[in-house]
Amino acid sequence: MAQENYLNMVHQDWRDAFVHFTETGQAAPEFLRYLETDAQAQQAVEMAFEQQAQAFEAVAQDLKKPAARSLGAPVFASLPSEVPGKILAAVEGALKVPEPQRNKMIQETAVALVTSVQPQERLALRELVDSLGSNLDKLI
Repeated sequence: MAQENYLNMVHQDWRDAFVHFTETGQAAPEFLRYLETDAQAQQAVEMAFEQQAQAFEAVAQDLKKPAARSLGAPVFASLPSEVPGKILAAVEGALKVPEPQRNKMIQETAVALVTSVQPQERLALRELVDSLGSNLDKLI
């Protein structure tokens, strides 16, 4: 479902706060009080998070495919073979934690990934992650 469809379920005064909340997991107390009293807005939040989870799941499924692991590009071939599995585990793990904890988990995973590769492999790692992000943008 497109964001516009569930965004219309949120009172127009709260739409910017809604978008910020669904993108970052952060919300002002006033917005949270609004959410507590508006069942349609609560449903919109659930729908937005479900859409995000589906997009992550699609990426996770792509990572499981052999073609996605190698990506067919020579630059990615320099990465250790366990890197795609670590990225897949991070995506799957991020789907299982509450939104406020998700950013911290992703930051910790990024640090672990960078430290697990040689300095000359970090550019390839960055390109791989950028490619995943680009593909996610197409899905959302």
